[in-house]
Amino acid sequence: MFGALKKKKTLTAYGLFSKPEAAEKIVAGARHVHSSNLGAHDPLVAITEGGSERGLDFSYPWERRQEAQFVEVRSAEDRHKVLRELVGLLGTDGHSTLKDVVGTVLEELISNAIYHGLRLKNGERKFNRFEKPQLQPSEYIKVGTKVAPNGVYVSVEDSGGSLTFEDIQEAFYRCYQRGLNQIQQKDNGAGLGLYMSFDQATHLRIDVWPGKKTVVSCWINRKRVPNEDNFSFNYFERT
Repeated sequence: MFGALKKKKTLTAYGLFSKPEAAEKIVAGARHVHSSNLGAHDPLVAITEGGSERGLDFSYPWERRQEAQFVEVRSAEDRHKVLRELVGLLGTDGHSTLKDVVGTVLEELISNAIYHGLRLKNGERKFNRFEKPQLQPSEYIKVGTKVAPNGVYVSVEDSGGSLTFEDIQEAFYRCYQRGLNQIQQKDNGAGLGLYMSFDQATHLRIDVWPGKKTVVSCWINRKRVPNEDNFSFNYFERT
């Protein structure tokens, strides 16, 4: 499923953080942040560092990609239909708060794929927020979910492969600073959706094949856990 990791020394931060504190770590250059009571002994840290060193295909215990149900988004109309369909998979047992969170994260990640993931050959973003996007046959956005007893797995893949770590750093900086500079790119958005997804998810993972595709996946707990500071963020650049 995943290709080799690009050989690059990366910074891993582990300890016990709030989401704004973790965002600061990311802005400072940490591509991997693990917040846990276990610190460096958190199993996810070992998986991250082991996978990064070997450059092999690996997954985390929370990932359900092989079991997820995927649908494609090719237009603005598709986006709303897909959102209703996937949130509906939660069924009647999905409490309203969980549905709201999953719906919000899905909408933000799909919007990110449309308005930040797909770009023109010159590097400019293909769509702005005043347009109704219509993908070309060579382009795709795949959205998947898997509902489990203890949470929901969400994955959004686009054929752009243009979400850089620097994009994430800029977006997170604007958000955790909560200053007037939150809104800068009014036509394409300010990247607030990425931070919102990070804030709502327990685990967020981003895999980018530059110029080929981006896969953003996350895990959302079904119930609020006693310690909200247990979470992870991982960004991998692949070849």
